[in-house]
Amino acid sequence: MSVDFEQCVEALVRIEAKLVEAIPDVVRSLALRDPAYCVFLLYEDGSSEQVNPTLMVGLKPLLDACNEQVADGLGESASEGKAWYPHQSISAPFPGFPCPQATLDMVTDDTLVAYNFEIFEPEDICDDPVMYREMLCRVARKLNQLDWSSIMPVTEQFFVMVSDFSSQRLFEDLRHCVSPAQLAALRSTYDSLAGLHWEQ
Repeated sequence: MSVDFEQCVEALVRIEAKLVEAIPDVVRSLALRDPAYCVFLLYEDGSSEQVNPTLMVGLKPLLDACNEQVADGLGESASEGKAWYPHQSISAPFPGFPCPQATLDMVTDDTLVAYNFEIFEPEDICDDPVMYREMLCRVARKLNQLDWSSIMPVTEQFFVMVSDFSSQRLFEDLRHCVSPAQLAALRSTYDSLAGLHWEQ
């Protein structure tokens, strides 16, 4: 598939609108009972043929277990930091894990367009869909303006964030997903975020 810049931009605009509209309903459909501390929007970095973003919900039992240094299924102690990438850092059985999730396949066709421009076509090998990441961060910022307590039970510092599946850009993406006030509140609440020095 040959895709030019304009087609990629148009696809990203459509994806953003679809996700902002669809994600609250997707989360409602999970019918969660435990409070959520975070909704993760996970994207592929180009190293996988799977391109659809995935929604994953981090629940308070998982966060509490990480804070309490509970051992995971491999006998490895958890820490609060692992709550930000549980799909990479925690092994079942573990309280609140595996996290509830859903594939956001309503944007499959447009995501393929964007990835063909950013990942699959460039002559130089590229595994970072920069424009796609930036679009997902805009989605997260818009979702962070919603009253999530009307959608599901949430913690006081609940937020929506974006991360690649490998979590290599997790904190880089986080600062683009929340407002300065949210970031300050998160850093004052969570020890694992307090020591990180970011420019907003």
